[in-house]
Amino acid sequence: MENRLTDLEIKVSYLERNLSELDDVLRTLFDEVRRLQSEIVTLNEQAGPTEKSSLEAEKPPHY
Repeated sequence: MENRLTDLEIKVSYLERNLSELDDVLRTLFDEVRRLQSEIVTLNEQAGPTEKSSLEAEKPPHY
């Protein structure tokens, strides 16, 4: 019984460490996504409104 309890405590400790590591990775990725979203907004603002290319502006004869 004592060995079983010890094994369970070891497993819980291992899972807690893994959860903490995954939480750190998730926070890092979330921060990176937010940074990239902000960069996209900035680039779109710098680019300004886009004009349709001449091919997109011209409708084919069957329209």
